[in-house]
Amino acid sequence: MLADIACVIADGARAISDFRVLADQKDTFGQVASVPTAYRTLEEVAEGGDRTARKLAAAVNAARRYAWSQVVARHGRLPGVRVADKVLAGMTCIRLDATVTFAHSDKELAEATSKGSGTIG
Repeated sequence: MLADIACVIADGARAISDFRVLADQKDTFGQVASVPTAYRTLEEVAEGGDRTARKLAAAVNAARRYAWSQVVARHGRLPGVRVADKVLAGMTCIRLDATVTFAHSDKELAEATSKGSGTIG
């Protein structure tokens, strides 16, 4: 259940109800629990206290170690990072997604952004 929740978060979910997207992809994810089951699982984890948090952290760390070992076993090393028409070897790339954040300015003659924020003086 937690692995399925992690997949949907990695896919960009913003709410637990987004969990149902996995059910539409049975060939990829197999049978997926319902949204209410996802809520119950998260409630049980939250009620488990420090012991559950430590067990969950240990499981996440074990999964990370396994995933990295598979990358290394497959490639012998991490693959190079492709940037434009070049491959940069020996580098690790972390891709970040950005979100537009609205900002307000009381500056004189401030122009509105493309999203409409700002004050025209």
